[in-house]
Amino acid sequence: MNDATLRAFRDLAAAMHGDEPQTWQWIGPHMSQRMFGISERRAKAYAARYGGEASEMPRANREAK
Repeated sequence: MNDATLRAFRDLAAAMHGDEPQTWQWIGPHMSQRMFGISERRAKAYAARYGGEASEMPRANREAK
């Protein structure tokens, strides 16, 4: 992979995350339903659609990322 391709992938990843902070988590009703480091909007959407709990990640977990 050359530098131009790598830059394109990094730009695409940045655009997909947007400007929202990625400090929320969603814990669903099943063990396989866990997402960490996502936006508040995405966490609440998962909770509304699949159940479970959307909450802000504890500060210690956010700094570990």
